[in-house]
Amino acid sequence: MVTTAKLEGRDAAGRFTAGNTLSRGRPRRERETEFLDAFCGALPASELAEVTKAILARAKAGNIPAARLLLEYAVGKPTTRIEFAPSDEEYRVAGKSPAEGMAAMMERIAAKVKERREYEDCVKKTDTQNRSKY
Repeated sequence: MVTTAKLEGRDAAGRFTAGNTLSRGRPRRERETEFLDAFCGALPASELAEVTKAILARAKAGNIPAARLLLEYAVGKPTTRIEFAPSDEEYRVAGKSPAEGMAAMMERIAAKVKERREYEDCVKKTDTQNRSKY
C-alpha cells in the first residue's frame, strides 16, 4: 500500500513534479570548486613542468612506478596489461643491466605509442575524407 505522503511532490509514475524542492538534484559544487581553484593557483605551470621532467628522468632511469605514472597520463591506461618488470635472470641472459633493459623497453614502448598515434591519425584522416564525400 502506497501512502499519499510518499507520493507528495510526485506524479503518478513516481517522478518529481515541478516545484518539488527535492527535485533540484545535487547542490552546486562550490566547495570542490574552491579547492580546485586553490590547488591550481598554488601550482604554476612552470613548476608542473619541473615535476613532469623529474618523473620523466626517474622513468628513464628505470623507476617502474614513475614510468607507469608517466605513461598512464601521457598515453592513457592500456587496455591490455604490459609486464614492466622482467626478472633479473632475463637481464642476465640478455647481458644487460636493469637500467639498460628498462631504457630499451621504454624505447620499444615509445615506438609502439608513436605507431599507434600514426594509425589513429590515419584513421581520423580517412574518416574525415569519407565524411566529406557524402
